[in-house]
Amino acid sequence: MKSIYNTFISVVIAIFILAKKETLGRQVRNVLKAYLPPTWNEHIFHVTNLFSETFSSFLSGQVLDASIMGVLFLVSMLVLG
Repeated sequence: MKSIYNTFISVVIAIFILAKKETLGRQVRNVLKAYLPPTWNEHIFHVTNLFSETFSSFLSGQVLDASIMGVLFLVSMLVLG
């Protein structure tokens, strides 16, 4: 019963974060600017931007790879019957 509850709470929190990601990002940026020195802020923003670009490129590559493999398998299954 507890695992069902935890799963439900996790899904609700994930939906909330995805729905409000721009607002949450802006709030986190404001908190970091308020409490950390500017050099730390620049470093943190650089690392998070690098992470975001790298991860989105990775996901795009995976989708492209899966699409190509799907088309190749479809063609090979149609040829082989």
